[in-house]
Amino acid sequence: MAETDHVTRMQALQERHPHVTWLRPGQAGVSDHTATWIEASPDHRIDGTPVTVSRESLGQLVDYLMARLD
Repeated sequence: MAETDHVTRMQALQERHPHVTWLRPGQAGVSDHTATWIEASPDHRIDGTPVTVSRESLGQLVDYLMARLD
């Protein structure tokens, strides 16, 4: 699959999950494609937990995020 297809998939995922931030290699000092978000706690009195996931390829990252968030 072409890289542009993975970019399109990531953009669609971000539309469904606007709380997910995607950093490309080189942005903010990351070396791999990285996604970060705040995962809400079931207890509204507790702040959410920051989650950061990195994968070498964008396709791998999008696959992971779709499995976890969709």
